[in-house]
Amino acid sequence: VVTGAGGTGKSFTVKERIKASGLAKGREYNIQKGATSVFGLYMSFFMNRNNKLLVFDDCDDVFKDITSQNLLKAALDSDEPRELSWSSRNTIPIDQGLDASVISGIEQGIEDQILAGGDPETGRLPKLPSTFRFKGRVIFISNMTQDKIPQPVVSRSLLIDIALTDNEMLERMKSVTGVIAKDTGVSEMEASSVLNRLITLADEGKISKPTMRTLPAAINIMKSGMPRWENLLKYAAVN
Repeated sequence: VVTGAGGTGKSFTVKERIKASGLAKGREYNIQKGATSVFGLYMSFFMNRNNKLLVFDDCDDVFKDITSQNLLKAALDSDEPRELSWSSRNTIPIDQGLDASVISGIEQGIEDQILAGGDPETGRLPKLPSTFRFKGRVIFISNMTQDKIPQPVVSRSLLIDIALTDNEMLERMKSVTGVIAKDTGVSEMEASSVLNRLITLADEGKISKPTMRTLPAAINIMKSGMPRWENLLKYAAVN
């Protein structure tokens, strides 16, 4: 669980570390952003059950519902096997007494049909197993403060609370300027020039202190080629 104020570079740092690890998106990890229903959470765990890394980025709704919390508890439990269950008209029971390879084959067939968009004639998605084993890993990236994260999740996780002073934020931005430059399609010198201009404007009290979100936005303003683009930087970091 990675928490901290917006703009501290949580998502950026996690994604860069995943890239550096060599994991393949889709096959070995997936990132889920935005709101999700409780059943959507159950499906996410099912689709990433086989040793995948599942990253929830700004999905704070998953912490607020009791049923969601119970699913999280089951998925994050230290006891093996980690079994998740959901009994409804959207799920179908699978005899857990069957051979593990048979169960795996049934689950894979359901997953393949979901990825294919459902039944080719009706478009309906198949029902999920009412019980399955989750062998994946999870990272939560949240703007919520540490005390707002449900205790059952915290107790089953490693929690990293990122709190940066203004000076620490600037040092962090300087250390990754090259990466941001590459991501935004400019030279490191150009990115550094934009950052220095943001720092000057902040020191003059014309904009708020720049964050990890501010710099890419400011670089895109510079890339626009608009005359007097520096005057538009105030829109990248509103005071």
